[in-house]
Formats: sequence, C-alpha cells, structure tokens
Amino acid sequence: MESGIIIRDATSEDFDIAHGIMCDIFTSDPAFSIFADDPKGLELMKSAYLKMNWDICFNVGTAHIAEKLNGEVVGVALWKASNIEYDTAVEELVASAGKYADRMLEISTITQTYNPPVPLYEMLIQVAVDSSVQGLGVGRKLIAKRIRELDKLGIPIYLEATTRYAAGGLYGRFGFQPVGEVMKFSKGVEVYPLWRNPRSVLMNPNFEDDVYPIIGNIVKFGFCNWRVLDMHDGRALLLSDKIVEQKEYHEKYEPVTWESCTLRKYLNGEFYNQFSENERLQIAETVIPNKENQWFNFGSSGDTEDKIFLLSIEETVRYFGDSGQLRGKNPNTKYYIDDAFNDTRKALLLGNNADSCWWLRTSGNSLNFAASVTANGRISVSGDFVNRNNTFEGGIRPALWLKL
Repeated sequence: MESGIIIRDATSEDFDIAHGIMCDIFTSDPAFSIFADDPKGLELMKSAYLKMNWDICFNVGTAHIAEKLNGEVVGVALWKASNIEYDTAVEELVASAGKYADRMLEISTITQTYNPPVPLYEMLIQVAVDSSVQGLGVGRKLIAKRIRELDKLGIPIYLEATTRYAAGGLYGRFGFQPVGEVMKFSKGVEVYPLWRNPRSVLMNPNFEDDVYPIIGNIVKFGFCNWRVLDMHDGRALLLSDKIVEQKEYHEKYEPVTWESCTLRKYLNGEFYNQFSENERLQIAETVIPNKENQWFNFGSSGDTEDKIFLLSIEETVRYFGDSGQLRGKNPNTKYYIDDAFNDTRKALLLGNNADSCWWLRTSGNSLNFAASVTANGRISVSGDFVNRNNTFEGGIRPALWLKL
C-alpha cells in the first residue's frame, strides 16, 4: 500500500492534472480503440469523452482525488448516481464528434441498453492512477473510500470493466460479480458489466478506507485484528492476524478429534462470548468439514457447526500458498510441509510479538496429536501432543465467517 496518500474531494483546479492522468492511462485500453481509427482522432475523442465524464461527475456526481502528502495528484475516481440525467452532455459529444459521430453514438446506445433495471445504484465511471504509483494500492484506496460511503447508504454499484483481468482482479476482491451478457462493440471490443450489492459496514467505524474488508487486508472486528482470507456468498472468512492466546487443543492426553476437543468448546463458548451482542449477530454459524489428515489418510470425523473454528491443513495450504507438497508429499521429511511459503504462515503471539506455533483442527498422525503450524512456519502434519501448552506450542488463531 502506498503510504502517505490522501483521498479527498476534487476541486475545479484538479481538472488539468486529473484529465491528463486519465488520458495517459487509457492510451492502451482496448475499449477506447472504437473511438477512431487514426491516432489523432483517437486522442481527440478520448480526451473529449473523458472530459465529459469529469464534467458530469464533478458537477452532479462524485469526483475523488488521490494526492501525496506533498500535494502531487496521482489518481482520480469518478462516480455517478443512476438517477442523474446526462443525455444532453452525450448529445453534445456526439454532435461534436464529426466523422466519428457514429462511433460515439454506438457507445452511448449500447451502454444505455445494458443499464441495470434497478431504481437507484451508483456507477463507477472511471478510475485512473498515475503510472508512477501503479501497483501500490492507490486505485484500491480510491475505490474503497466511495464503496464505504455507499455501503452506509445501502446503495449498490455498477461498473463496466474493459478487460477480463480487471473484472476478476481488483474489482473481484471488492465483491463485484459479472452480471448479464458481455457488451460487444465494433472492432471486436468487449466490455464486462459488474455488479456489487451493498454490504453492512461491520468493522470498527474508525477503520481506514485502505483496509476495507477485501481479501488480503487486515481489518478490525471486535477485540482482534483479522486477516481476510476469502469472500463469497455475502460472507468473509477472517483469521486472527496474530496468535491471540496460548491454550491446549484438548485438556488431557487422550484420543480426540476437533468435534470433541475442549478447544472447540472454548472457542464457541467463552471466546465467542467476548464479542458484543451485535458482533455475535454478525458471526455466521457454519458447517465445518472435518476431513482426514491428507498426509496420513487418517483421522476424519463428522462435520461440525461452528461459529469460531481453526483452519485445517488443507485450508492453510489453500490460503497461505500451495507448493504441491500436500499432494505429492515432501521427499525430505514425512513430518512437515516445509516450503517457500513458510514465512507467510508464521505468526506472532499477541503481547510479546514472538513467533509461535498455532493449532490446526486436523488430527495429526494419531488422535492423540493435532496438526499445527510451527514457529518457523512449517506445517507439522504429524502434529503435536493435544494437551501441549507452553511458550513454544499451543497458540490459537481463531477463524470465523462474517456476514457482510
């Protein structure tokens, strides 16, 4: 994430720089190739089209600027509510397009045909970030600011992505989904309509816009910071960013599974009750699959219904990096998944910031052992004593599905 970036409302003085950024960034965008065939005409029509978007959004919509602390403008996002009429502006653009009028009319006609049949929504018209800061999260921060505002108002969002990558990348992480048919224009150009239903603003109301709950971000919920691992079906999978406390998997050394261990009882009882009443309402009770230890083909138990749970070996591999060792085994050891993703799995113990181990819900190579992630990030597939609880073992990283 780019540090020192401020997102603010645009002013009229921002137009020249913002317009320049949009023109530069959209030079290679395939969707703009339908404006004209010759380079000069393409630049003229693109410039006029982007100016029209600015004028509409700045005057009757929402225009946000991304600015460095030194005042340098490095990004712009333009938004327009569906109930804002702009037919006159489009007609004026078509009229001024000369020999390219048919192209401009095509764009207007097709986009209006695809407009969602919904009374009120907001459309992300344009987002552009200066090439000097691309890939540093500035665009994500621009989008997150307005999304948070619209979520508070309960307003859905529509946009038209110009590449498949954009449709499934940045926007997909915000919870946008494909809707309807792909828009087809002349010259083989395709545009991908995306839709996002509003979500309740469930995190701490003081969280920063750049840590809005999207996959990979750290968010505040209740008394913990959580890492967003997954989002779908109106829910987000959260895992505590740090090991919240040290506790044994089970109270004594005996054969046990996740279904019957005392740690499950603790997480869904005493730990769960530390959340406020409103927070508890946001935590979804979920069917948790309890498969066998895939390394040893051992230890399966019945599915459980939990509000708070631990990750399995399989989920840890899925969300922290899959080197293929789970499927092909590690030729160097029969006890660990030891690979390039060790560092991503390491976790600090809350309070002393020391690397520590954390439990997984999967059984080890016997029911007296439970799998874990070691202090150096390896997955101990053979596991450790279920009643282990000291400064080296037995840390808890709870997980939960949060209703959005």
